[in-house]
Amino acid sequence: MGIDATMILNPHLDKIEKLEIITDGTRREEAPKDFTAMSVTFVVNGTVNSDKIWRAIRLSEEKYCTVSNSLKGEITYDVVLNGEKLARET
Repeated sequence: MGIDATMILNPHLDKIEKLEIITDGTRREEAPKDFTAMSVTFVVNGTVNSDKIWRAIRLSEEKYCTVSNSLKGEITYDVVLNGEKLARET
């Protein structure tokens, strides 16, 4: 997802000082130990518009990321832009 988001944000990379992706997940105790839930947080510093970040996440999630599309568990996404957690766009 990080590669997809970076490629989608490519026209705006000069405005991004930092892009960090933090993931956390919960797995089943018994086999198969697949993920039941995951959270993905994009930490971004720079002057890029939050709409551009959410668009990159949405496109990666819905269209490009093979991994997120193959997971059965629920995946939630968050964005922290310049230290401020943003509400998910609708």
